Order: sequence, then C-alpha cells, then structure tokens
Amino acid sequence: IRDSSKAEELDALIGQDFGVYHLEGLLGAGAMGRVYLARHHDLHRSCALKLLPPRLAASDPAYAARFT
Repeated sequence: IRDSSKAEELDALIGQDFGVYHLEGLLGAGAMGRVYLARHHDLHRSCALKLLPPRLAASDPAYAARFT
C-alpha cells in the first residue's frame, strides 16, 4: 500500500473483533475490498474474511449486491 494513512487504517483493524471473527492479518487488497486472515470465535478455525470499503458500500447499493 503506497499511502501511509491507508496502511495505518489497515493496521487499526488487525487485532480487532468483527462480529464472530477476530482479524489476525491482511492477506490482500483490491478493487472490491480487503481480505483478512481471521479466526472464528465459535468454530476455533482460521478463515479469510473479505470486507467491502464502507464508503463504496454505503454510497452505491448495487456495489454490495454485486459482491453478494
């Protein structure tokens, strides 16, 4: 990531809980969002969790529908 403010934003999510998932690290980022290595609290296993950019998902309902 070239922009240091974006890198700091990503780092702020790592280590946080997102629903039943604990975000452990960033696996990748692209046009549709960011993919994190996550751990499911109840199932006790690792998974990939993709998060859409909030500003795009909120401003364009079709964006979230295309993702789904």
